[in-house]
Amino acid sequence: MEVAFVIPTPDRKKIQGTLRPAADREKLDAAIIFVHGLTGHSSEHLFYNAARFFPARGLDAIRFDLYPGGIEGRLLPECSITTHAADLNLVLEHFRPKYKKLFLVGHSLGAVTVLSSKMPLADAILLWSPGASEVLFDPQMPIIRLLKGTELYKTCWAVEGVIGKEMAAQMVKFPPSRAAARTLCRPTFVGCGAEDVFLEASGSYHEHCPSKPKALKIIEHAGHQFNEGDTAMELYEASWEFLKKLC
Repeated sequence: MEVAFVIPTPDRKKIQGTLRPAADREKLDAAIIFVHGLTGHSSEHLFYNAARFFPARGLDAIRFDLYPGGIEGRLLPECSITTHAADLNLVLEHFRPKYKKLFLVGHSLGAVTVLSSKMPLADAILLWSPGASEVLFDPQMPIIRLLKGTELYKTCWAVEGVIGKEMAAQMVKFPPSRAAARTLCRPTFVGCGAEDVFLEASGSYHEHCPSKPKALKIIEHAGHQFNEGDTAMELYEASWEFLKKLC
């Protein structure tokens, strides 16, 4: 059974999430934290199903929303990468004392959030379809566009959303994958779909990551959300093969 948790922030917001404990007979005194991407949420199929896969293998699964809305929750247009990273840091600091091992997953822009956070608090980093500034602002495929007459930007992804000026500016200034990868200070797994726009960037993150061990898994026929067939399960299995050696 999942347990809800709430973590207050210094600016009087509340981080809302759920913890799904591992089966007692297999518990490893370890947990895995999932960070969703732009316009995403913690109950997307990728995280909902991961929060069942990993507990079955002994890891507690922790999910939370970066902008849940409501009276005390954040809204996406008010957020920046700095906001996301600060909230993730609070989650890491909250759960770090409770486990011997803590693993951190970032999907898409969630990977950028992870790379901007206190990564040393985690024992391993998993980047799933990691976002990269060289792709987000590729003039041949503009994923983010300014809304004329405003200081807001429209995200032109599978689901359109609106982000603020600060978020857009930080995404522009975020280092390209080869430079950002050099900040990885923990064992790192990179997983990406063969049909994903971030495929080349994923290879770059892996190539330039200085940490060891490290691994790269390309999932055939998979896109950015791993919606195709059993590709999400392939991603989980590859991630677990990497993590179980660290438990």
